[in-house]
Amino acid sequence: MLIVEDHIVFIKRSNSMPTHKGEIAFMGGHKSSSEISPIETGIREFSEESGFALNTIEVKGLMVPVLTSHQRVILPVVAKFCGTKAEFLGGVQSNGEWSDLVLVPIEYLLQTNIWTRASVFADTFYHVHYAPLMRDECSFLNSTAKNSYILWGATAKMVVNFFQNHLVSAKDWH
Repeated sequence: MLIVEDHIVFIKRSNSMPTHKGEIAFMGGHKSSSEISPIETGIREFSEESGFALNTIEVKGLMVPVLTSHQRVILPVVAKFCGTKAEFLGGVQSNGEWSDLVLVPIEYLLQTNIWTRASVFADTFYHVHYAPLMRDECSFLNSTAKNSYILWGATAKMVVNFFQNHLVSAKDWH
Protein backbone atom coordinates (compact mmCIF):
# COMPACT_ATOMS: atom_id res chain seq x y z
CA MET A 1 0.00 0.00 0.00
CA LEU A 2 1.68 3.17 -1.21
CA ILE A 3 0.72 6.52 0.25
CA VAL A 4 1.46 9.73 -1.64
CA GLU A 5 0.68 12.82 0.42
CA ASP A 6 -2.93 12.22 1.52
CA HIS A 7 -3.74 9.61 -1.16
CA ILE A 8 -3.46 5.83 -1.51
CA VAL A 9 -2.15 4.60 -4.85
CA PHE A 10 -3.92 1.83 -6.77
CA ILE A 11 -3.16 0.36 -10.16
CA LYS A 12 -5.50 -1.08 -12.78
CA ARG A 13 -3.78 -4.27 -13.87
CA SER A 14 -3.01 -4.50 -17.56
CA ASN A 15 -5.19 -6.70 -19.75
CA SER A 16 -1.99 -8.48 -20.85
CA MET A 17 -1.33 -9.86 -17.35
CA PRO A 18 -1.84 -13.61 -16.86
CA THR A 19 -3.98 -13.10 -13.72
CA HIS A 20 -6.39 -10.47 -12.42
CA LYS A 21 -6.61 -8.66 -15.77
CA GLY A 22 -8.15 -5.19 -15.46
CA GLU A 23 -8.56 -5.42 -11.69
CA ILE A 24 -7.74 -2.69 -9.20
CA ALA A 25 -4.77 -3.64 -7.03
CA PHE A 26 -1.67 -2.37 -5.27
CA MET A 27 1.77 -2.49 -6.79
CA GLY A 28 3.38 -5.70 -5.62
CA GLY A 29 4.18 -9.24 -6.49
CA HIS A 30 5.99 -12.39 -5.59
CA LYS A 31 9.10 -12.81 -3.45
CA SER A 32 12.31 -13.56 -5.32
CA SER A 33 14.58 -16.32 -4.05
CA SER A 34 17.16 -13.82 -2.76
CA GLU A 35 14.69 -11.82 -0.64
CA ILE A 36 14.38 -12.50 3.06
CA SER A 37 11.48 -10.24 4.05
CA PRO A 38 8.20 -8.99 2.60
CA ILE A 39 9.60 -5.46 2.98
CA GLU A 40 12.44 -6.26 0.56
CA THR A 41 9.91 -7.66 -1.90
CA GLY A 42 7.63 -4.63 -1.52
CA ILE A 43 10.44 -2.14 -2.13
CA ARG A 44 11.69 -4.04 -5.19
CA GLU A 45 8.20 -4.43 -6.64
CA PHE A 46 7.50 -0.71 -6.12
CA SER A 47 10.68 0.21 -8.00
CA GLU A 48 10.02 -2.25 -10.84
CA GLU A 49 6.38 -1.20 -11.28
CA SER A 50 6.84 2.57 -10.85
CA GLY A 51 10.25 3.31 -12.39
CA PHE A 52 11.33 5.14 -9.22
CA ALA A 53 14.53 4.41 -7.29
CA LEU A 54 14.34 2.19 -4.21
CA ASN A 55 15.11 5.10 -1.89
CA THR A 56 12.09 7.17 -2.93
CA ILE A 57 9.83 5.43 -0.42
CA GLU A 58 9.86 5.17 3.35
CA VAL A 59 8.51 1.86 4.66
CA LYS A 60 6.07 2.34 7.53
CA GLY A 61 5.56 -1.35 8.32
CA LEU A 62 3.59 -4.51 7.62
CA MET A 63 -0.17 -4.93 7.82
CA VAL A 64 -2.22 -7.94 8.86
CA PRO A 65 -1.84 -10.74 6.26
CA VAL A 66 -4.79 -11.25 3.90
CA LEU A 67 -5.94 -14.60 2.52
CA THR A 68 -7.17 -14.43 -1.08
CA SER A 69 -10.08 -16.42 -2.50
CA HIS A 70 -7.43 -18.71 -4.05
CA GLN A 71 -6.03 -19.37 -0.55
CA ARG A 72 -2.85 -17.35 -1.16
CA VAL A 73 -1.44 -15.24 1.64
CA ILE A 74 -0.63 -11.59 0.95
CA LEU A 75 1.74 -9.81 3.33
CA PRO A 76 0.94 -6.12 2.74
CA VAL A 77 3.67 -3.52 3.17
CA VAL A 78 2.76 0.11 3.87
CA ALA A 79 5.12 2.75 2.46
CA LYS A 80 5.07 6.49 1.91
CA PHE A 81 6.44 8.18 -1.21
CA CYS A 82 9.17 10.70 -0.27
CA GLY A 83 7.96 13.41 -2.62
CA THR A 84 4.91 15.31 -3.67
CA LYS A 85 1.85 14.10 -5.55
CA ALA A 86 2.98 16.19 -8.55
CA GLU A 87 6.45 14.58 -8.46
CA PHE A 88 4.90 11.13 -8.24
CA LEU A 89 2.46 11.66 -11.10
CA GLY A 90 5.17 13.34 -13.20
CA GLY A 91 7.68 10.52 -12.77
CA VAL A 92 5.77 7.27 -12.41
CA GLN A 93 6.13 4.86 -15.32
CA SER A 94 4.42 1.53 -15.89
CA ASN A 95 6.54 -1.53 -16.57
CA GLY A 96 3.57 -2.98 -18.46
CA GLU A 97 1.92 -4.62 -15.46
CA TRP A 98 -0.58 -1.77 -15.10
CA SER A 99 -2.51 0.34 -17.57
CA ASP A 100 -3.91 3.00 -15.23
CA LEU A 101 -2.96 4.45 -11.90
CA VAL A 102 -5.48 5.88 -9.45
CA LEU A 103 -4.73 8.11 -6.47
CA VAL A 104 -7.60 7.97 -3.99
CA PRO A 105 -7.87 10.46 -1.12
CA ILE A 106 -7.61 8.76 2.27
CA GLU A 107 -10.53 10.88 3.48
CA TYR A 108 -12.69 9.46 0.66
CA LEU A 109 -11.85 5.87 1.64
CA LEU A 110 -12.67 6.66 5.28
CA GLN A 111 -16.29 7.42 4.35
CA THR A 112 -18.31 4.44 5.56
CA ASN A 113 -21.17 5.18 3.16
CA ILE A 114 -19.05 4.29 0.08
CA TRP A 115 -18.44 0.73 1.29
CA THR A 116 -20.62 -2.32 0.67
CA ARG A 117 -20.01 -5.74 2.16
CA ALA A 118 -21.34 -9.05 0.87
CA SER A 119 -21.09 -12.52 2.36
CA VAL A 120 -19.96 -15.27 0.03
CA PHE A 121 -19.87 -18.98 0.78
CA ALA A 122 -17.09 -21.11 -0.70
CA ASP A 123 -16.11 -23.86 1.78
CA THR A 124 -16.55 -21.17 4.43
CA PHE A 125 -18.11 -17.72 4.67
CA TYR A 126 -16.09 -14.79 3.40
CA HIS A 127 -16.89 -11.12 3.64
CA VAL A 128 -16.17 -9.28 0.39
CA HIS A 129 -15.86 -5.50 0.52
CA TYR A 130 -16.61 -3.14 -2.38
CA ALA A 131 -16.10 0.59 -2.88
CA PRO A 132 -16.42 2.70 -6.03
CA LEU A 133 -13.43 4.77 -7.07
CA MET A 134 -15.40 7.68 -8.47
CA ARG A 135 -13.93 9.76 -11.29
CA ASP A 136 -14.82 13.03 -9.55
CA GLU A 137 -13.16 11.94 -6.26
CA CYS A 138 -9.88 10.41 -7.49
CA SER A 139 -6.90 11.28 -9.69
CA PHE A 140 -6.52 8.98 -12.70
CA LEU A 141 -3.20 8.92 -14.57
CA ASN A 142 -3.82 7.11 -17.87
CA SER A 143 -7.50 6.34 -17.87
CA THR A 144 -9.47 6.64 -21.06
CA ALA A 145 -12.44 4.87 -19.48
CA LYS A 146 -15.54 6.94 -18.90
CA ASN A 147 -16.66 4.89 -15.90
CA SER A 148 -15.36 4.70 -12.36
CA TYR A 149 -13.54 1.63 -11.07
CA ILE A 150 -14.57 -0.78 -8.32
CA LEU A 151 -12.21 -1.57 -5.46
CA TRP A 152 -12.97 -5.08 -4.19
CA GLY A 153 -11.53 -8.43 -3.15
CA ALA A 154 -8.19 -8.79 -1.40
CA THR A 155 -7.17 -5.22 -2.18
CA ALA A 156 -10.35 -3.83 -0.60
CA LYS A 157 -9.84 -6.14 2.40
CA MET A 158 -6.34 -4.72 2.89
CA VAL A 159 -7.74 -1.17 2.87
CA VAL A 160 -10.49 -2.11 5.35
CA ASN A 161 -7.94 -3.85 7.60
CA PHE A 162 -5.68 -0.82 7.44
CA PHE A 163 -8.42 1.52 8.59
CA GLN A 164 -9.73 -0.89 11.22
CA ASN A 165 -6.28 -1.42 12.71
CA HIS A 166 -5.06 2.17 12.44
CA LEU A 167 -7.19 5.14 13.37
CA VAL A 168 -5.95 7.45 10.65
CA SER A 169 -6.85 10.54 8.82
CA ALA A 170 -5.15 12.14 5.83
CA LYS A 171 -3.24 14.56 8.08
CA ASP A 172 -1.50 11.60 9.82
CA TRP A 173 0.51 10.91 6.65
CA HIS A 174 1.83 14.39 5.84
